[in-house]
Amino acid sequence: MIRLSEASVELYRSIVEPLIKKDLNECWLFPNTYRGGYGCFTYHRTQERAHRVAYKIAHGGRIPKDMCVLHRCDVRNCVNPHHLFLGDRTTNNKDRAAKGRSAKYWKFTAEQIEEIKRDYASWLGINKTNRGCIKEKAKEYGCNRRTLWMIGTGQRRI
Repeated sequence: MIRLSEASVELYRSIVEPLIKKDLNECWLFPNTYRGGYGCFTYHRTQERAHRVAYKIAHGGRIPKDMCVLHRCDVRNCVNPHHLFLGDRTTNNKDRAAKGRSAKYWKFTAEQIEEIKRDYASWLGINKTNRGCIKEKAKEYGCNRRTLWMIGTGQRRI
């Protein structure tokens, strides 16, 4: 990732300064967003999520490799540094699940995941025409057929 120059930091601050609230518990909502709702900051012809830039500016300019910047407030375009913290992918996934934003497969028990991996091929049937069984199993597990496919074929690590 390109290092933030002084000019980039000043540009960022000029965007964020009007957003700053007296109460540090309030979110500072970055105005430019990606489709997923995350703030988007462009500098040196590079786009980066605004909350990551906020974290870099507040904590010395670097985010350790393989680390995520998470939101305590769970507001994707919030750039209040008091709402941001570092975590690895596992922490990020657990945080997302705890806040109820994870996909259905995070809600499976370890036993259910092993059962799906073990039995998935038999649910398909020999000629893969047994979709009714997959549909029933998806209903039983409270998910869709694609989620079962992802777990059953190993497309998704859990």
